[in-house]
Amino acid sequence: MKKSCLLNEPIRFRIAQFNYLRLLTRQLFICSCLLMTAVLFCKKGNAQKVLVTGKYLPRVEQALSIVAKYEPDIFADIICQSYIQLGEIPGQPGTSFCILEDIASSRALWIMLSPLRLRDATNLSIASVIVHEAMHLRYNLAMKHDPTWVTDAAARHLEHTTIYNYQLFFLKRVGATREEIEGVKGVMRSLSIPIIHP
Repeated sequence: MKKSCLLNEPIRFRIAQFNYLRLLTRQLFICSCLLMTAVLFCKKGNAQKVLVTGKYLPRVEQALSIVAKYEPDIFADIICQSYIQLGEIPGQPGTSFCILEDIASSRALWIMLSPLRLRDATNLSIASVIVHEAMHLRYNLAMKHDPTWVTDAAARHLEHTTIYNYQLFFLKRVGATREEIEGVKGVMRSLSIPIIHP
């Protein structure tokens, strides 16, 4: 009896190994399909890919229409090439951000909107965040094209100063409330960013 159990061990190991490889192959196939879908979407580039769903979708779409009306250049150059998605940086709740990544010789631009921030934000505030992140993507694209681009702390601070102040300018242009404008100014003060547009 003991001998037959020992003989079955290699067979059990091979079956487990086969099942593991089959599962791994399936997962790799799914990942490949998702990657190819992303690449195909990147190559289309005719309109932004809004991956936001549920209750936030109508508000994000309204915010995008505001950006398209008031910032047609940024909308056409950056936002129309971007994926719009919900996302947060771990440990930094309420922070929206952007990602520039290269996938299989294609470039993907991502604007990640914080669900926590969207919960209480107005459509104008959401529009200003989209403009803000799109401008960061424009900076990142410029860095990719120019190897001499300076990326030290001073350069990053200048980038944030320019973008935050443009966000204020945008909010004033679209008729944002004092509360919406003061919200951005509060963030700027916390980051020691000078307010050029009082």
